[in-house]
Amino acid sequence: MLKYISAVIVAGLTAACNPYPSDCVEPGSSGIHVDAGFLGNSLVSQMKYDTIDLLECGGHTVDISYMTISAASLQTVLESPGATTEIEKGHEVVFVMDSPAIDDYATVQQAKDLIEAAGSEMVLYQTWGREEDTPESVIESYTDAALYFDVDQLPAGEAWFTSETDNPWIDLFSDSMHGNANGIVLVSSLFYAYLTGESPVGLWQNKVPPDIAVILQQTAWDTYLEK
Repeated sequence: MLKYISAVIVAGLTAACNPYPSDCVEPGSSGIHVDAGFLGNSLVSQMKYDTIDLLECGGHTVDISYMTISAASLQTVLESPGATTEIEKGHEVVFVMDSPAIDDYATVQQAKDLIEAAGSEMVLYQTWGREEDTPESVIESYTDAALYFDVDQLPAGEAWFTSETDNPWIDLFSDSMHGNANGIVLVSSLFYAYLTGESPVGLWQNKVPPDIAVILQQTAWDTYLEK
């Protein structure tokens, strides 16, 4: 979908698929520069290193920053020191999330105004909610918000729900909200697909057995293609 991306997660970092396994390609060989980031809580921060690793494994040049506060609302994140400064760097895309569902439209509008004033595009990071939540209600809240604000969304909740429906034997939760290794592979693979427009299927990862990884990566890719 996007061949050159930039965004915001506050605190620049780069990680490496180092040493690179044989099923990775030379960093930077793809010619795609992914300068991406996120505003959110721990549902953002637990994905960042694996997303970077996948991107670098796929041969992409990566420059990612992030702003996260554990268990925080989007309003708290926006009020934190450095959030506005990071947004004003003027990256191309900023992923934004609230958790478990989006219902504070005033704060989302505030984020959108700041992001667009910096010349950037806001994309909603659709989450999967808590284990006890009705997945459809969480997905609907993000879909409604995306339509209301006329922005795109990363359908992580839909990928999560599809995986639970199609492969219920693959557990995705580490607690009532956060992803375990399987969940992280699923969502980071979806970020890879969204940021590059390329399939993550078969890319190196070191969290789960290869046969499980391929199933999760395929679910992420199918979800991306459907959207």
